[in-house]
Amino acid sequence: MAATLFERIKANIEKNGYPDLSDLKASEGQNLLLSHGQVQTSNNSTATVPKAINVAWANAEKTFQFTKNPRFLKSARVPQRSGWKTIRLFVSSTFHDFQYERDLLVKKIFPDLKSWCQQNMLNFIEIDLRWGIPKGADAELALQSCLGEIDRCYEDNVYPFFLNMTSERVGWIPESSVISDEIRKKYKWIDGLSITEMECLHGAMRSHNPNALFMLRDPSFLQTLPQEMKKYFIDTVPNATQKCLKFREMISKRFHRNQVITYYAKYDGSIDASGLPKLEGFEELFKDKILTFFKQNILQQYPKVSETLEENKWERIASDHGMFQKSESSAIGPLPVWDKQIADLLKYINSENDNQPYVLYAKSGSGKSSCLSVFLDEVASHNAEFSVFCHFTGALSGSVSYAHLLARLRDFYNLHADENNDDATDVRNAIANSEFPAIIAIDAYNQLTQKLVTWIPYPLPINVKIIITCGLESGVHKSISLEYNHPIILKELIPIDYDGKKKMVRETLKKYNKQLDDEQMDLLLQKKSSTTYYWLSLACEELRVFGHFSLLTDKIRKLPDDLVEFQCEILQRFESEQKSDDLLIATLCFIVVSETGLLEVELLELLAEPPNLLPPQLRGNRYAPRLSINKWSEIFRDIRPFVHPMGDASEGRLKIYHKTFGEAIHRRYFDNNDENYEWFHKKLADYFKTCPNVDRKIEEYPFHLAKTNNKVHLSEYLSQYIYVRKYYNWRFSKKLSELWAFIDPSFKELSKTYLHLAKSSKSVPLEFDTIINILMLAFICCQNEQYRACLDIVEDCQFDEKANATCTAELNFLKCKSQFYCSLENGNLNSNDEIEKSLINSFECAQELKHIEKFAMISGKICGLLCHYFLIRHSHDKSDELLQKFIEWRGKAVEIYNDLDNQIDIALLDTLFAAFAEDSDECLKYIKKAEDILIKYCGGNHFALVNLNLTKGTYFHQQNNTDQAKQCFKRAYDISVIEYGDLHPQTQRALHSLNSL
Repeated sequence: MAATLFERIKANIEKNGYPDLSDLKASEGQNLLLSHGQVQTSNNSTATVPKAINVAWANAEKTFQFTKNPRFLKSARVPQRSGWKTIRLFVSSTFHDFQYERDLLVKKIFPDLKSWCQQNMLNFIEIDLRWGIPKGADAELALQSCLGEIDRCYEDNVYPFFLNMTSERVGWIPESSVISDEIRKKYKWIDGLSITEMECLHGAMRSHNPNALFMLRDPSFLQTLPQEMKKYFIDTVPNATQKCLKFREMISKRFHRNQVITYYAKYDGSIDASGLPKLEGFEELFKDKILTFFKQNILQQYPKVSETLEENKWERIASDHGMFQKSESSAIGPLPVWDKQIADLLKYINSENDNQPYVLYAKSGSGKSSCLSVFLDEVASHNAEFSVFCHFTGALSGSVSYAHLLARLRDFYNLHADENNDDATDVRNAIANSEFPAIIAIDAYNQLTQKLVTWIPYPLPINVKIIITCGLESGVHKSISLEYNHPIILKELIPIDYDGKKKMVRETLKKYNKQLDDEQMDLLLQKKSSTTYYWLSLACEELRVFGHFSLLTDKIRKLPDDLVEFQCEILQRFESEQKSDDLLIATLCFIVVSETGLLEVELLELLAEPPNLLPPQLRGNRYAPRLSINKWSEIFRDIRPFVHPMGDASEGRLKIYHKTFGEAIHRRYFDNNDENYEWFHKKLADYFKTCPNVDRKIEEYPFHLAKTNNKVHLSEYLSQYIYVRKYYNWRFSKKLSELWAFIDPSFKELSKTYLHLAKSSKSVPLEFDTIINILMLAFICCQNEQYRACLDIVEDCQFDEKANATCTAELNFLKCKSQFYCSLENGNLNSNDEIEKSLINSFECAQELKHIEKFAMISGKICGLLCHYFLIRHSHDKSDELLQKFIEWRGKAVEIYNDLDNQIDIALLDTLFAAFAEDSDECLKYIKKAEDILIKYCGGNHFALVNLNLTKGTYFHQQNNTDQAKQCFKRAYDISVIEYGDLHPQTQRALHSLNSL
C-alpha cells in the first residue's frame, strides 16, 4: 500500500504542484507512518492507540475552554490601537528534525514579517528557544523558561501568536518525578505529554487560540530518505507512532482547517554542516502560509492606526489604568494589610460633610499605590453607585504629563480631550457641576510634570470625592495644601501594624510551603523598615529563595534596614547567579538612564551589539541582530519584579518602577561616575538616531543628546519639520523652547536656524504645507521673543487663494505682534502710528473667524496688545483720548474672554493696568483684583502669576519694601522656571529683577 500511496502523492505533485490527499483514509495515513520504520507490534500488526495516550489526552481535554463551535473561535480581539505595539511569536517544535524549517524561519520568513510589522507600527519578537530540554536537576528551569515565555505572550498579546511544526518525532516526555508541585499546579501539567505537546496545550489548545498556526509535515518525505538517515526524523521510543497520530488528531479536532496546514517535503540528496539531511520542495508554500496567516491575524487584532477611531484612545488608556490597578490589588489579595487606611478612605467617600480633597502621603515604598488599588476594589464591590476615574502616574507612557491628566479628566466628563491645553478651567467647571457620583483617584501626584491643583473646585460638590497620593520626600502634599488655598484632608498613610505584618509574611511564605519560627518572625518584624510594605515584600522574597535553612536566622539578622542598600545586595545576588552578569548590568543601566523606559525589542537590539572586531561593512551576517530569547528570558526572570511594564502590555515598554530600586542601580553601577553615565547615554543616543519609530525617537533621542552635551546633533534634529511639528503648540511649545535654550540660552541659534529653514522652504507659489510650516516656525520664534526673526520669516509671504482665511489671520497676528515688540524694543513705539493700524486690521481679520476658539483667543490677544499700546502712549503724553481708547479695547477684550470663560486673561489685563497706574493705591487695587482671580482660577503656579508677581514686586520696591519685593520677584522667577524653563527670556527678566535688589 505504501508504494501505491507514494505513487499517488507523486502523481498529484506532478499534476497540481502539490499533493492532494483529501481522499486519504485514516488507516492509510497510519500505515504510511508504520511503513517508514516506526513502531509496530511484535506480530507486525498495526497497534491501536495505547490506553495511556488516550487517558493523557482525555485529561488534557478536561482543561480546555470550550466554545459553542469547538472548530472555530471568534475570539474577542483588541480593537483599540494607539501607537506602536509588540508582537511576540512563539515557535514550538521538536528540534533536530526541524532544523531546516527553523533556519528558514529565522533567515527569510521572520525578517520579512519584522519588516512588515515595522511598516504597520509594530515591533516583532520571535520566541525561538533553540535548546534541548535538559533532564535531571535543570528540568525545572527549562520547563519554566518554555512555558513562562508563553505566559508572556498571553500578557502582551491576549492570545499568543503561536507557530507549531509537527512531524514524526515526539520529543522529550518528562518523568512525573521531575515535575515540581509549582509547575504542576501553575500549568495544570498532564503526565504522559511531551514538552512540545504541553507547549501546544498551554499556548493554543486550552484557550482555543485563534492566533495559533500548525504546520504539519506530511510523512511522505520519509520515502525519499535513505534508510540510514531516517533516524533523524523518527522516534524509536515505544508507542511513538501512535502518540504522533493522536497529537495530529487532537490538533485537527480542536482547530479550524485554516489553522492546520499540511505541507510536503523531500530529501534533496545532500547534508548540512551538522550532518543532517537537507529537505526541499516546500519552501515557498511554507513561507506563504505562515506570512499570510500571521499578517492577517496581527492586523485583525491590531488594526492599522488610521483605521482606529480617535475616541477609542481614551477608552483604551482608561482600561490600561484599570488593569494596572487590578494588578496592584491582586498582589495583596485578601491580606488585611491596609484595613485601617481603607476604612478611613471609605468613611471619607461616604461622608456628606467632607467637601475637600483627601491627600494621602507616605515615604517611597510604603505601599501607597497598592493601598489605593485595594481601596478601589472595595469601592467597586460595595459602592457601585460611583463612577471611578483612576490615574496611576508613571505607570503608563505619557501618564506623568499634567496636560495628559487634564485630557483624561475631560474625556471622563465628556468634554473634548485636548491634550495640548493645560488650562484647567473647563475641567474645574465640569467637576463643580458633576451630574453623577464620582471618585477621582490620582496616585503619585509628585511625579506629574506640573503639580497644579487648579482643576479642583472649592468646595467639591457633594457627589464628587477626590483622593490624591504623593511621596513624603517630595513635599508635594504641603505645596498642594498651600496652592489649593482652601482646607484639605491631609493624612499620612497608616503603617502596617504588627499583626498585619505577621500575617503578610506568613501567608506570603505559605504559598511556597515555607514558614518562619517565632524567633525568626520576631527578628524580622523588629526591623525598623518592616513597616514599609515594599521592604517587607523584598524580605519575604529573599528569604524564600535562600537555600540554607541552618543559616536562615543569621540571614534575617543581616538584612539591611536601609531600603536602597537592601536592593544593592539583591543586585549583587542577581550578578552572582547570572551566567551573563554583564548583560544583566547593561540591561538595568540602559533602563535607568532612559527618559521614558525602553521597549523590550529595543533592549534586545541594544544588548546584541556585536564586538568591535570588524567594521560594519565586513560584519555581514556574522552577528545576530538581537539578543537570543533564551539569554533574555534568564535576565528578565530576575529583574521582572523591579521593571514594571508601562501602559498597554502589548507595547512592551519597561521602566524601573520603584524609585529606590533606581537609586540602588545608580549607587551600585554609577556611584557618581560621570563617565559611566555618559557612556550609556551615548549608546542610547546612537541607537535612537536611526530609530524608525518617530514617537520613540522624540521621547529618547534629544534627551540623550543633551545628556552628552551634543549640541550640534541636537540642533540638526530640531531643524527637521517631522520633529518640530510633534513639539509645536501654538500657545507655547515648552519642550521645544527648553531644548533650544540648552543649545543657546539667547535663542539666537533658534532664530538663525528657523529663519534659514523657512527661507529654504519657500517656493513660488507657496504650497499649503509650506505655508503651515512657515507659520509654525514664526510662532515658535515669537514664543521665545525672537520678534525680528519672526518678521523676517513671514516677510514677503503673499498667500494666494489656496491659503485659507485662517492662515491669513495667523500671518497678520504674527506680523503685528512682532512689529509691536520690535518697535517697543527700539523705543519708537510712541511715534509709530502704523502699529495701531496693523493691530486693528489684524483684529478685524481674526474676528471674522471668532467662531473658532483659537481665533477668538487671538482676537483677545490683539486687544491686549492694543491696550498695552495705548497705555504706553498715554504714559508719555497723558492724553484722555488715549486712555479712552484703552478702556474701549479693554472692554472688547473682556467681552471676548468672558465668552470663552477665560478669567485668567482678564486678570492679565488688570495686571497690565496696575503696571501703568500712576497712583499707588490704584496700582495696589488692580494688583489685588488680578490676584484674587488668579488664585481662584490658577492656584499657586501659572504663567499669568509671573507678570503679576513682577508687577507686585515693582510696586513694593517703589514703596521701599525690599523684603516684600524680593519675595515677589523670587516667586515670579520660580513660577517662570516651571512654566517657561530656566533660560527663557521671561525667566531671565524675573532673575534680573531679583538680582537687582
